[in-house]
Amino acid sequence: MFRNYSEKNLESLSTDELAMFNSILDLEDQPLYDFIFKNEPLNNPQQEDFILKNLKNFIDN
Repeated sequence: MFRNYSEKNLESLSTDELAMFNSILDLEDQPLYDFIFKNEPLNNPQQEDFILKNLKNFIDN
């Protein structure tokens, strides 16, 4: 998922968005999986918003 997203969108991300994307890549796999597929909170609204706006929409398309 992240590989496909980055191949298609990485160049269009702003500096702040790229930093956010990198912070998401640093997350442990299980909490990230739980947020994406089970809607369990990450307890970081900025990361959650980025995932919902960018990554989850990318998966659904």
